[in-house]
Amino acid sequence: MDETPGSGGDYVVIVDDDDPRSIPELIEELGGSMDTVKYTYNNTLFKGFAANMSSHCAGRLSIMSGIKEYERTVQFQSTAVQSNAPWGLERVSKRGAVNSEGKLETGREFTYTFDDNPGEGVDIYILDTGVQVDHVDFGGRATFGWAFDDRPVDENGHGTHCAGTAASTNFGVAKGANIIAVKVLGGDGRGGNDAILGGIDFVAQQHAARKDQPGFKGSIISMSLGSEVRSPALDNAVAAAALEGIHVSVASGNAGSDACGSSPGFASSQSSVISVGAIDINDQRADFSNFGACVTTYAPGFRILSTFIDPENPGTGGPRNVINAISGTSMACPHVTGLIAYYLNKFPELATDPAGMKNLIVSASEPVANLANIRNDPAIVVTNLGQLRSNQQANTPVVSNPSSRRRLRGNARNRRATQKQ
Repeated sequence: MDETPGSGGDYVVIVDDDDPRSIPELIEELGGSMDTVKYTYNNTLFKGFAANMSSHCAGRLSIMSGIKEYERTVQFQSTAVQSNAPWGLERVSKRGAVNSEGKLETGREFTYTFDDNPGEGVDIYILDTGVQVDHVDFGGRATFGWAFDDRPVDENGHGTHCAGTAASTNFGVAKGANIIAVKVLGGDGRGGNDAILGGIDFVAQQHAARKDQPGFKGSIISMSLGSEVRSPALDNAVAAAALEGIHVSVASGNAGSDACGSSPGFASSQSSVISVGAIDINDQRADFSNFGACVTTYAPGFRILSTFIDPENPGTGGPRNVINAISGTSMACPHVTGLIAYYLNKFPELATDPAGMKNLIVSASEPVANLANIRNDPAIVVTNLGQLRSNQQANTPVVSNPSSRRRLRGNARNRRATQKQ
């Protein structure tokens, strides 16, 4: 069998949890070299590596002891469609479709009703194309944590947009959360599951270090990305993250098909991972949105206005106040990411309880008749109206009366000046 380096292709390899061998020892036993290893994974969730293997080494994976699973590197990409606008914040803070009469769908005269200090102190890890951390709308709450290419910049804008919907000052659900950029996709919006697993590895280590520190309020992975085929390694990694107490919100995908056919959306069917489909301003399922049993809930995902980068000068710093409106389940996912942070600040008992959080998100979502046309689809839209009974567990949420919550009105220019948390 060919022993030429790279002749077998790129592989992700997950090792048995109790295997005592180090990664260098495993590589040596395979007959390979550490020079071919792109990433090593060593955290409380999973252990393994990604490497560019010879055909000889790849062939040995099936017979070598201690290998839990292995697969060829799968390519992922961001799931957005360019367009132009924020009605989404109003939708997630009320019941019923947004009343857009007399308003442009891409206008900004909407109302967001919320509790004070939403998401304050919660850690949101944006696994995406990176984030322009110095954007003015992040208010100094954004930092760069890890980059697969050692370039801590967003040259695409997708990650900055998702971070803005989750937690920016004017366009975000959780206006007080910490934003940590974890770059797993390149400037073209694409990347492999090897890099994505590297990003999850980083988050797992950060969570392990943070969870016992004073003031810790919870860790959230937000993944607005998807694949055309399933990656069991990725599905298992996000499921393991949820078991470890990390909340995970993912996009269901933009193929307009069964969400169970791609990763990481599939993971929601067997874990506390939350997979999000997209609706438009009329509470119709967006025609690009995946659907079915592997969707947990729906959120606004059509013409969503949020923070962005300067498209003329990507990755160079440029203006720090650019905004843009785009569409996709990528835009729906961070609405739910922000809501998880919102609820974590409100209900600290859920800090490391993704199962309880998923139950709260589902229970606080409202049934929408427009969506009830696909078998096994949840046909519900998320809201921030959930409550936990003070004397009961997380699996018995109720819905709040929103009358006492804060309301913000006006166009985005006015909100930029006055909506400070």
